[in-house]
Amino acid sequence: MRRFVHNRCGGFAMAKEKFGEFMVRKGYITPEQLEAALTHQRRMGGRLGTVIWRLKMMDERLLLRALGEYFGCPFTLLRGKRVSREALNLIDADTARRLKVLPLKFEDRDGGKRLLYLAMRNPKDTTAVEYVKSVASCDVRPVVVLDPDLEEAIEMSYSEELAHRPEPLQLDEGIMPSAPARVFYMDESELEPHDLDSRAREKLMDDDSVSLRLDPNIDTKVYLTFLIKLLIKRGVLSKDDFKGVILED
Repeated sequence: MRRFVHNRCGGFAMAKEKFGEFMVRKGYITPEQLEAALTHQRRMGGRLGTVIWRLKMMDERLLLRALGEYFGCPFTLLRGKRVSREALNLIDADTARRLKVLPLKFEDRDGGKRLLYLAMRNPKDTTAVEYVKSVASCDVRPVVVLDPDLEEAIEMSYSEELAHRPEPLQLDEGIMPSAPARVFYMDESELEPHDLDSRAREKLMDDDSVSLRLDPNIDTKVYLTFLIKLLIKRGVLSKDDFKGVILED
């Protein structure tokens, strides 16, 4: 059934067909399946396309094709694909999560112009498109994707991006830690020297792959006292090894 709505110009225009109606009209799902999906959506929430996929009414590739046809834009399955580093650097992970988008790649066009392909769960989200367009300083082409696929791709893409950033800890050549090293750092403004063995031990005992970066402003004897106590606690050394040795505060 066609519906008409009054527009601002005083005339009438055909209303946009709802996605569920489109799916039934095209024969992708039956009216009964649509009703079941809508019932599930009202109870559990989520976008209708994702609900249809979760209820196994359609294969995800066929569903993507239907979404692309409905929105009139490209579609893709992000799983297993790597995005352009240049495109990824346009926005940070928090912005990508908030806008529900992921920059995929740039394409060079005639006349020196560029086009950015932007993965989106809702290609009609003009707010997100305009924001990314202003950041990229070029035209944006939405690419429709499924919600779960987008969420996973955002986490994977930005995790890989973080993994390529320089580590804050410089390792000696040939020394490879068994696990990524964490830098533990305290200065005198954070604690008194005598508190080092009680407060620092809690954090340092959490992980065997921790490195301690020395603050030159703290007396070396404080660190030495702490390290001796730590070695004794871990059974590397015994108290007898240090009989007669007095470390004055």
